[in-house]
Amino acid sequence: MWVRVPPLALALANMISVISGFLTHVVYQPFFNLLVVIYYFLQKIDVNADMGMAVILFTIAFRIIILPLSLSTGRTEEEKLDMMTKYSDLEKKFQNNELKLKKETKNLFRSNKRILIAEIFDVGIQVLIAIMLYRIFSTGLEGADFHLLYRGVSIPSKPFNLTFLGIYDLSRPNMFLNTINTIIIFIAEATNIVNSQRPITRDDKMALFVFPLLAFIFFAYMPAGKKLFVITTLAFSICLMLVQQGIFWYHKITGKLSVAFYSKVKKEEDILRTK
Repeated sequence: MWVRVPPLALALANMISVISGFLTHVVYQPFFNLLVVIYYFLQKIDVNADMGMAVILFTIAFRIIILPLSLSTGRTEEEKLDMMTKYSDLEKKFQNNELKLKKETKNLFRSNKRILIAEIFDVGIQVLIAIMLYRIFSTGLEGADFHLLYRGVSIPSKPFNLTFLGIYDLSRPNMFLNTINTIIIFIAEATNIVNSQRPITRDDKMALFVFPLLAFIFFAYMPAGKKLFVITTLAFSICLMLVQQGIFWYHKITGKLSVAFYSKVKKEEDILRTK
């Protein structure tokens, strides 16, 4: 018996199929191949090399590739700060005129569409990375995605060594790595707060403890390979923030801090006074 499929449902299914195929071949496949190539390279150096070592090198390579995006995030944060300052001014100016405040707020957001798009793009990247890593370690490296290996990348003759340091199975959840993951998230948050060069707010203190706790619960049942990626990428971020902090202190000691920086700090202080 034939069942008539509504045109809208058919169009939606086709659209999902196209998007899935695009993400698989344009996003997932290149990084899956890069990880496998790194693993083969390490195996040639040391036959006891495991996929965990490959994940660490893969993560560093990935962070270097997206480094321009990471650096541009700082500029976006400054623009967000400027927008928050303007919104604070609007709240003061139109505190007795709610209708006018809504109108001016809408105009403010409309004139700062690039910031909102950047935020959505950043969240989208994080979601894609999470999905990609889950697929790699849950099914991809166990053989389900070997058909996605490029022509020059040979299909492994034996299973990948998915046991990191001979202890941690990267395809299964691991409580120890999850704990390390939570600790380094806490350190990254603390470093970010200190690096912001502004007084610590109550929201900062709350995020410092709540976010790592939520991350512990969120990552608890994810493959350990995902946790190893997060640990490495956050370690990279911490190093990047420490370098930026070192540059700041160098300029502070030598008296070379820019007027733009002082302006940025003043804006942050103005926002904090309104809270």
